Amino acid sequence: MKKIYKIAAMVLISVMMVIFLGQGFTYSSEISCLRVPLGTDKYRAGEAIELLSGSKIKKELSKGVRVLRGYNDILSGKGAKLLRKIEDCLHDFNLQKAEALAKQIPTLENMEERLDLFVGIKLPDVIYADRDSAVCVQFNEGCYNQCLICQPDSKKQYKYMPYPVALKLLDALHERNFERLSEKMPFITHILPYDANDPLHYRDKVIGADFSDIYREVIKRFEVLTIITNGWDTRDRVVQKGAEKLVSILKKEDTIKLSFHFFYEPLLEALKNNDQEEVDRIYRRLKDKFKNVLMVFKGNIQIIPRNLGFYTAQLPGFPEVITRCYDLQKKALREIEEELRSDDIDVAYADINDDNLVMWNYGRPRNVLDKLGFNEKTPGTEDSIYSSPGTRLEYVFRPDGRLEVVTNFSFRIGEYIKSAIDKDFLSLLLYMKVVLSQNIPVYAENSSADAEKNRKLRYFETRIDASPAFHRFLESIVPARYPDLYKLIADLDMINLERSKAERAYELIKDIEVPYVGFVIKDGFDLDYAIVQRKGKDYIDLSFRTYAPDVFPAITKENRPVSLNPLRHPAANFREAYNVLKSLSVTYYKTSRGSL
Repeated sequence: MKKIYKIAAMVLISVMMVIFLGQGFTYSSEISCLRVPLGTDKYRAGEAIELLSGSKIKKELSKGVRVLRGYNDILSGKGAKLLRKIEDCLHDFNLQKAEALAKQIPTLENMEERLDLFVGIKLPDVIYADRDSAVCVQFNEGCYNQCLICQPDSKKQYKYMPYPVALKLLDALHERNFERLSEKMPFITHILPYDANDPLHYRDKVIGADFSDIYREVIKRFEVLTIITNGWDTRDRVVQKGAEKLVSILKKEDTIKLSFHFFYEPLLEALKNNDQEEVDRIYRRLKDKFKNVLMVFKGNIQIIPRNLGFYTAQLPGFPEVITRCYDLQKKALREIEEELRSDDIDVAYADINDDNLVMWNYGRPRNVLDKLGFNEKTPGTEDSIYSSPGTRLEYVFRPDGRLEVVTNFSFRIGEYIKSAIDKDFLSLLLYMKVVLSQNIPVYAENSSADAEKNRKLRYFETRIDASPAFHRFLESIVPARYPDLYKLIADLDMINLERSKAERAYELIKDIEVPYVGFVIKDGFDLDYAIVQRKGKDYIDLSFRTYAPDVFPAITKENRPVSLNPLRHPAANFREAYNVLKSLSVTYYKTSRGSL
């Protein structure tokens, strides 16, 4: 019986093969499970090819929809129109239309030719370029490394500039070099891609771009690009792949610099807790991270070993746990050098200069010392740990469309404000009062007059703004380091401000270093004051005058400061720098929802 079944099965298979061959079909090994009519039936062959082409085009259109929808907030009118056309074509498919639309879809490779699909870039009349004619473009914001020595105090909150916007911004900056408003304006020769970030961490998930793609576009337009990295998690495949691509296109003169250090909170905590097992685990992870970076870039990278400074570790009371982090850093670097040498990879070092030193007096490093109880100045240490963090006054193009002017320059108030009877000083005094008394009633409110005073003070609060660094200075540093000033301001009646007390406050604060241009009066308001006499005493009455703000009031072709940096140009005064800085903060691109 089994034999009969076997013969019947073979006969059935033979009959099916005859029918199959008689229909003029053949099997295509290139397209799995697809039979394409060939030979005599030309109509059916053409129909199948069209079906095959249509399937491929539909996939391209579907991908195009995903890309354009991913960029929905930055599409121009033309881009939005293209998206609608593709969606309509997928709904009511037409091969000829589909082929034409597919050619217009932006990809990583053709993005330069498709930039008209995206919103435009609007630069201000003047591009301020300092520090070797550099402009800082923050292609990505935030950083998961969370180095304890990060002065800008980066967050684990990530923003990435859309790749099309990055290209349009680079084009706009490059074109501005040929449209200078005066000979005093410097050419923009290089782009600084870092500010509270690690540039190599850039990514655009919509189009699949990484930092190597940004770099490739930058060097088409600018000669020099400075890149400093603190490394990346070896599990981050986007950065790993981008770094490997970057090596193949890196210009010889554009050496990457690696900020090599072991100042990380997990290691600090493990050392504080004497958890040797955890210390060893973190040590291996950090060592592997830095070794991986050096192996990827080989001879195209220079190490910046972060240094405590010659005197710092010897300061009385300096936290021993930070010194232990530094000792582990030096040990790891020695081991990595030996291991790489056995693989014929040379380790190069950047020129030793002040950039190697950790600036412990500013930003997150200062916060670390404060938390560890190292709060007081030690006499004679001004040239080491308390040295200047370096002068900075420059544009930063944020990834979400904001254009800001950033400075970390500190100055003594008495150098620029010469009297207590000065609007700048009175604004400063008012803001200090507001911050130091935040969230509590300043006046007891035992009467309607006290309630009115609090209402007026809160009104003042809404008219003044401050940088985070300046706010922190007022909130944390003043009470801890300047108790006499803190007590005076806490007791100060800003609604009935005695002139003698304002002058006393000026004497206490004039020699204190504060973050440069740390506060501003908001657009549309200006502080007014009047000297009045009450019961034989001089009082200063404060009020706000409203006005219609001009557009870029301090910047014109004829009236532009050559520099706003008082360190390099002592003639520049506080008011001039303040006005110019205030006027330069704009939005350089907007989305369909406004600024991102």
